[in-house]
Amino acid sequence: MATAARAPAAGRPALNLQSTGIALVVLLAAAWLTAVPYLLVRLGLPGLVPLSRVDAPHAFVGLATVGLLTVKVIDLVRHRAAVRAWRMPQWQTWLSRGLAYLYGAVVATGVLLVFPWPAVLRTDLVDLHLLTATWALLATVPHLAVHLRGRIRALRVSPRLAGGLLLALVPTALLAAYPIAFSPLAELGAGGTLHPVGPRGAWMFRLLRLADGSLLAAGQGVYLSRDQGRNWTLEPSGNALVFAVTQLSDGELLLGTSDGLLRAPGPRGPYVPLAAPVPPVTALYDDPASPGSIWIGGHGVWSSTDAGVTWTPDVSGLIAQGTVWTLGRHAGLLTAGMSTGVYTQASPSTPWVRTLALSQVVSLDEGSGGLWASSMGGGLAVLRSGIWTFSDAGLAAHGNSAIHVTSYADLGSGRSLATLMSGGLAESLDGGRSWAQLTAAFPAGPVWAALPLGSRLLLATDTGLFVYTWPPVG
Repeated sequence: MATAARAPAAGRPALNLQSTGIALVVLLAAAWLTAVPYLLVRLGLPGLVPLSRVDAPHAFVGLATVGLLTVKVIDLVRHRAAVRAWRMPQWQTWLSRGLAYLYGAVVATGVLLVFPWPAVLRTDLVDLHLLTATWALLATVPHLAVHLRGRIRALRVSPRLAGGLLLALVPTALLAAYPIAFSPLAELGAGGTLHPVGPRGAWMFRLLRLADGSLLAAGQGVYLSRDQGRNWTLEPSGNALVFAVTQLSDGELLLGTSDGLLRAPGPRGPYVPLAAPVPPVTALYDDPASPGSIWIGGHGVWSSTDAGVTWTPDVSGLIAQGTVWTLGRHAGLLTAGMSTGVYTQASPSTPWVRTLALSQVVSLDEGSGGLWASSMGGGLAVLRSGIWTFSDAGLAAHGNSAIHVTSYADLGSGRSLATLMSGGLAESLDGGRSWAQLTAAFPAGPVWAALPLGSRLLLATDTGLFVYTWPPVG
């Protein structure tokens, strides 16, 4: 670090130890300044600038620091006699050696983070990089204070030193003008803004994009947006809680509620009760290939072939406990997700077959080449080529090692999103093989559903609707 005197040595020294110490302090300060946006994002605070603009400057300053630190160490070795003449206390000698190891670890973890490791390993590397950098900073402060104590006035900044610092710092500012995302947080799109829209404090459970492009949000009421989620209006659907919503092939809406079924010609209503089995209705599926064929789920499954006028129980093969939360069709098979797992049915006349024993399956979503089952307590599983595999590496567990996933969304280009009961959002950059937390702190509580809207993400939560805006790349 910075020193108070020139190191005397036989012959001409390669560099002035005082000058290299000053330069090293300046570069370390620049490295920490460019690290501040990462720290803010990790703490769940708004980033000062998009992380894609910080990646290249932070990496460049880090490499410049490594180069200068290497030169300084070599210079100290060449002038061992001068170093001994300083007669540093033993604790300071140990501290100096410790700093060398700490900064070596900071550099090593930083370099490793450039490579595309799985998200789980990258998260561990980020944590190790942050920990070693923090300890290095804490150790640097007393080391620097001892060397500069009472000697600030004696320090001299030569034109040669000033020019060298400019050569190191000017490119840092230039690199900020050309954003590139290669740090884990920047690649995930962390550091975006989160703000509430629409109803405040209302429980929102399902999101649906309608055929005309407008958006529907349902839960504690039904809300409609015709401007991509910026403004919302409450539609007159009654006081029942809405658990499921679908748009029929003729454009009508069907809602599954705590009181039964509601049907409306459009989002504006009127919402009319439809005869149905015992409430609540928590799952809906309208078969587009067979107009009038509807399945509903709750404490069992019922089917109708006359657009909901009459209903027939369809429970053969289902374990008679829990709730059916989601219905759909995958690979030609009717598929149901419920409290006891995932079931499929080849045709209405055949019994259901449990293909996955998984507790509390609340959502079944297509994406990344398969069918994704989100479980409240069992994590995330995917069906590919007829085989279920668990794909929740990196997702945080809460209480008794349970992983609470509420839904899955395919963002395209190998990116996937998982909404969580606790922890907000998790994102995968490798098709769901591994996951990393996108939001460090999420004030809205559980997130039940997510709907991608280009550069924004609409979220249905326990406390209303929120929009997460991805940070700009440029």
